[in-house]
Amino acid sequence: MTTTNAVKLSLMDGQRRQAPPEIGERQTRGGTLYVMVEVSAPTDSWDQASREIVNKALQTFAASKAEQPPQALQAAAEAVNQMLLTQNADLPESRRVWAGFNAIFIDGEALHLAQSGPALTYLVRGESLTRFPKSFDELKRKGDPLTPLGEQEKIRTRLARFALQPDDMVVMAASHITTFDQESHIHDVIQRPTPNEVVEGLIVLTGQQDFTACVVQFAPSTRPAISVAPTKPMSEPPVRTVTAKPARDTAKAPAKVEPQREAPPTPPPTPKEAPVPPPSIVPPPMPEPIETVADEEIFEEWDEIDDELDDELDELFEDEFWDEEGEAAPSSPIAAAVNRPTAETPEEIPASRSSPSPPRALRERFVGDSGRVAGPRDRQRMEAEAQRRADEEEDAALAAPNEAEAANDIAWGDVLRRLGAALIGVLAMLVAGVGAVVAWWRRAVAPQAQRMAPGLDRATHGMNYVTQRSAHAVTDVMRSALPGDRPAPKRDYRRRPDAYDGSLFLRTLAVLLPLLLLLLLLTLAWQRRDAISDAPPPAQANGVTDSSALAGKDFQTLVDEAIALIGQANDATDLNSQRSLLEQANERLTAALPFAPDEVAQNEVMTMQRQIADALQPADPNLQRLPATTLAALPEGSNPRELLVAGSQLFFLNEGALYRLPIDGTTAPDALFNEGEALSELGTMGSMQFLTYMPASATRTIDAVLLQTADGKLYELTGETIRQATFWPVATEGYRGTANYEGNYYLLDPTSAQVWKYVPDSGGNYTTNPVGWLQPEGQARLVDPIDIAIDGYIYVLERSGQVNRFQLGAPQTDFTLNGGSLSAPVALAKLPPEESDLFVAEANRIVRYGADGNFKMAYEAPVDSRWGAIRDIALDGSDTLFLLTESGVQRLTLP
Repeated sequence: MTTTNAVKLSLMDGQRRQAPPEIGERQTRGGTLYVMVEVSAPTDSWDQASREIVNKALQTFAASKAEQPPQALQAAAEAVNQMLLTQNADLPESRRVWAGFNAIFIDGEALHLAQSGPALTYLVRGESLTRFPKSFDELKRKGDPLTPLGEQEKIRTRLARFALQPDDMVVMAASHITTFDQESHIHDVIQRPTPNEVVEGLIVLTGQQDFTACVVQFAPSTRPAISVAPTKPMSEPPVRTVTAKPARDTAKAPAKVEPQREAPPTPPPTPKEAPVPPPSIVPPPMPEPIETVADEEIFEEWDEIDDELDDELDELFEDEFWDEEGEAAPSSPIAAAVNRPTAETPEEIPASRSSPSPPRALRERFVGDSGRVAGPRDRQRMEAEAQRRADEEEDAALAAPNEAEAANDIAWGDVLRRLGAALIGVLAMLVAGVGAVVAWWRRAVAPQAQRMAPGLDRATHGMNYVTQRSAHAVTDVMRSALPGDRPAPKRDYRRRPDAYDGSLFLRTLAVLLPLLLLLLLLTLAWQRRDAISDAPPPAQANGVTDSSALAGKDFQTLVDEAIALIGQANDATDLNSQRSLLEQANERLTAALPFAPDEVAQNEVMTMQRQIADALQPADPNLQRLPATTLAALPEGSNPRELLVAGSQLFFLNEGALYRLPIDGTTAPDALFNEGEALSELGTMGSMQFLTYMPASATRTIDAVLLQTADGKLYELTGETIRQATFWPVATEGYRGTANYEGNYYLLDPTSAQVWKYVPDSGGNYTTNPVGWLQPEGQARLVDPIDIAIDGYIYVLERSGQVNRFQLGAPQTDFTLNGGSLSAPVALAKLPPEESDLFVAEANRIVRYGADGNFKMAYEAPVDSRWGAIRDIALDGSDTLFLLTESGVQRLTLP
């Protein structure tokens, strides 16, 4: 078992305790488990509650049947939560217990970290330091993951795994450490070379206030230990001194390996129970309280920084860090802390050391800005503070309507003043304009009007005289022609106006002007009507024949007219004329199609329509329109999901059922299994999710189709036989795809940004635990993966259209897709060898790329024959592509 050096710190009421009840350690499952809890409980029961929680976590972890440490750590957190919920159910509010859970398990060179509720851990390698979580705000946005254990049924457990090197140090600190000093000073203390020096620095930093920490160093190097004098409350911190950096063993980064084809790594060995370390490596117990820490270097400064080690640490710490529900949070922060109340009067936290206030949803658990969980001694002050805030809010609420009304009055008054000023300005401008027009009229128009008025009146009188004489002549003729005696009235044509002042002209103009305008409008309307009636129909003008003109014509007549129009289009030199003639020909063919006498005539008409459609499409050298052969049709509204080519057969999932189909489509699909179907001794078929073809290999004697369900079961289909394969179970709900290569089985897991690899045993079964194939830098490239393919490299398709290529778990940054402009991809297909082309499917087209990622060609359905929305694609060699669409299974022969 790898050696560790652990030093525990528990300051309570100004004294350091030798056996902290809130910290536990146990050697189990082939490694060492350290558990630290932050408990909120009544003062008289705090130690007992802490001890029970720690013992429960240690026992649950050791007795867990989970094969992996992360599952066992999560089980320990859940067991503690259930224990506290059971106890709190029978206790009054003031006696209830809550806790934050922080645990690390060191197994060989692997560190497994688990946190639930308020918890804070630092990982130190030389001059590099990483905190988990990194800040407060982001973790608050993920559904309050800081909820302490013992408050609600569902909890969130944040998990992480790291590779350790000699002298690496893990510091589990009470999460209110940030209230004692600035973050930079805290980091200086935590980055000291040995656990004893870190603990002594924390004692000085906290001023011997209540605080808990557990410092664990992995495989420590041999170096002089700092002597520790007996401690007692200190009045002043020691004077800071600076010395040269002592010599330390530094682990160098491994040499980079040239990329090569993916090779199956050896599965990790099953951990075994290791013996207890010898007494020489167990840290000695701390002596009695001391007076000072003088003559020791508490604040060391390092003059040299190992840049290579810093880079390696940054890469190692970019590991997965996720909560119970699978939300990845590599930079997830943590919020306020918990702490035990130690006195009956509230503590006063200096304002300079306060951290950001917790959210209102946590105000009953936390004390002020310190971030600690409230105990009974804090309730009175919190209730008074809450009452004061409630009174202030009530006063603000009462004053709000008056303030709002006053604000509205001010706003409306300002608007009215501006509006009044604008109206006054407009009126002033109108008055000035009218005055200017009147002045101009008096000065220029009036004299001219006075001179012209007599002449206008005379002309008007003459026109009226002629009009009256003409009208009277007509009426006299009509009167004499009609029967009866109708004497003509007496008329005086010599009467003149009393004065020629223009009044007669104005009266006559007032009558004639409206009549002239009305006559003009009627004339324009009549001309518009004539123009509309003489114009050709819009459909004819656009080159499309009115459907009524085609009615009554027989099949042969329509086809002959279409052929004639196609010939005219071939002879036309104008592009617009060609399109117009072709559209008219297509109209006639469409009208003739229902009257085709036989199938031969119908196919001829459809062939001509396809030719017309291709001619109407703009020429695109990067696009080919390929018709597909339907192998199996699906009813409208189907929901197909997975398509697989397995030798001479096709398998596909649709609406919760598995179908088998010959690759040539000579027979109808055969329904094999349905979800919920009883499989005799195999139980009930679950929700079928993934299909993978596993050909015979060195570890497998026959070909088989692997069918995986969402509940983690793996079935093997060989011919007509189905059996449940021996498989390390994993629930694949939320996984995106599977693939195989040389007998290995791969699962794409977007939740943990990982590709899990299963290596078969000598019998071809997958009995060992999966291996995380992607390295941290490879995991960082996964954002929203949707499909996976393998040809020696591993390709992962992102929803954004990007395709990442990986080798030995690391991304190949020189590979990228060039061209094709993918927008909404749905599936990826590629087969060995590595020189073969790569195909990406969108809903209505297939985009083809070369092995170097350069765009080659895009394939779409003909204009008059759609494939349907694509759901999945599968390759059979290099010239045949199978499509699974909403309308069925189709075969596409590639040129």
